[in-house]
Amino acid sequence: MQWFWEIVFNDFDDNQRKKLLAFTTGSDRAPITGLEDVEFIIGFEGTEEEKLPVAHTCFNQLLFPVYKSKEKLLQKLILALENCEGFGMV
Repeated sequence: MQWFWEIVFNDFDDNQRKKLLAFTTGSDRAPITGLEDVEFIIGFEGTEEEKLPVAHTCFNQLLFPVYKSKEKLLQKLILALENCEGFGMV
């Protein structure tokens, strides 16, 4: 969990933080009342290091396997954020 927050605060730029917010909540913008009103749930799911992080936007939940290194977490998190489609209007 510590690696996750180190990545978010030290390694990610603002654009990547927006993508993380969109990936986890379905919106890349903070609510008008502020982020302190968003319940952001982070948890672990398994130990398979080749799996990507998974988000459940209805619950503002982010799940990822227990990676053995911070570098692996960073790599998989970026891969998930850069390749997610999300929901959209046509």
